[in-house]
Amino acid sequence: MLTVSLHNIQIRAQHGLYPEEAIRGNDFEIDIDVRFPATLEDDWPLIDYARINEIVRFVVEGERVPLLEMLARDIFIKLRAEWPILSHIKVCIRKMKPPVPGNVDYAQVCFEG
Repeated sequence: MLTVSLHNIQIRAQHGLYPEEAIRGNDFEIDIDVRFPATLEDDWPLIDYARINEIVRFVVEGERVPLLEMLARDIFIKLRAEWPILSHIKVCIRKMKPPVPGNVDYAQVCFEG
């Protein structure tokens, strides 16, 4: 098994449930881990991390959505479509300093499959 990872992709966007999030936006951090079967005898396919970054940015910088879960799902679907060979994909999205009472560093949603 071979894993390709791209962690701490930082993007500012306007996603969220609250009206003020559409105005002031939020900082997001995204982690991606993808795996596919590989042996030392195999030719390994190119899983281009620059392309992973493009896909993540396309989704997160795109249309505003209310839930982190929706962003994770959309990124997952696009990665799966780009590389059907992937046996496992993990997408984690963190909203930094979410608009909740108290001192909260981030809210996080992860989807894997």
